[in-house]
Amino acid sequence: MSTHLTSQELDATRAKYRGEIPVGDLLVMDAETEALRASGIERLALKPGATARTSCCPTHKVAASACNRCWVKVQ
Repeated sequence: MSTHLTSQELDATRAKYRGEIPVGDLLVMDAETEALRASGIERLALKPGATARTSCCPTHKVAASACNRCWVKVQ
């Protein structure tokens, strides 16, 4: 899933429920969303095709870093 698509989905969900959220809560939500965007956190997100570590099954008899089942490809 692309970052752009995820942002579009979040924006659509936020817009859908905006009329049901109290104004004070909306102000906090909007301020925190802008603070996150301003921090540059989006550029740290994994990109499609990158690999990410999952929780390793405790029954594996190898080090987690060597276990091929503990890594997944980001879609």
